[in-house]
Amino acid sequence: MEIQLITEALQLALSLSLPLLGACLAVPLVSMLLQGALQAGDPSVSFVPKLLTVLGVLWLSRDFIGSRLLSFTSHVLDAMRQL
Repeated sequence: MEIQLITEALQLALSLSLPLLGACLAVPLVSMLLQGALQAGDPSVSFVPKLLTVLGVLWLSRDFIGSRLLSFTSHVLDAMRQL
């Protein structure tokens, strides 16, 4: 039972982090193209879009993340009651 919970926790962590990781990987590509087109060397040109993207993705996926975490927490609490 414990191994199953650990496996589910790792799968949950992976599924919740994938949207953020995908956004963090896609934004630098666009930022790099923009920097190349504008010939801008300012580091904030790459940092600010990443920060705004991460905040936006977190805000858009807050219901999904919250419901998945709540479901997993109730599953763990049910498993603890059975012990």
